[in-house]
Amino acid sequence: MSLTALAVAVALLSSAQDGHWKGHLSGGEKAAKVTFKVARHGSRLKDFRTTVAAFCVGPTIGTNYEAILVVSVPQAKIKPNGRFKRTYETDGGGRYKISGTLRGRKVRDGSVDVDVATCGGHDTWTARRASR
Repeated sequence: MSLTALAVAVALLSSAQDGHWKGHLSGGEKAAKVTFKVARHGSRLKDFRTTVAAFCVGPTIGTNYEAILVVSVPQAKIKPNGRFKRTYETDGGGRYKISGTLRGRKVRDGSVDVDVATCGGHDTWTARRASR
């Protein structure tokens, strides 16, 4: 199979459309924003960014607190069926997990988990393709 034919086959198999995507966490339109790009004929998710509310454990019950954590995942592979799942570990020991399914111009079942130091958070999200 030639390289061109392979590129066309990947583009046809993937249901994700290249371009800029925008959405929000589960709280609706007023919730934190989600942004990312889809590239390489629907095979790569790039520059995923959002913020997640997290619960942080302090040394005593009275010192527990909530924090807003910034989530940034550089890239993830998108399978031909549109699914993606990526665990990204930062240099500082933080761990971000993102997953979901891209179908046409929408994301289904978007999920983000955060684990940084003594803080952890989870949320779901939706997004749509905003532009090429």
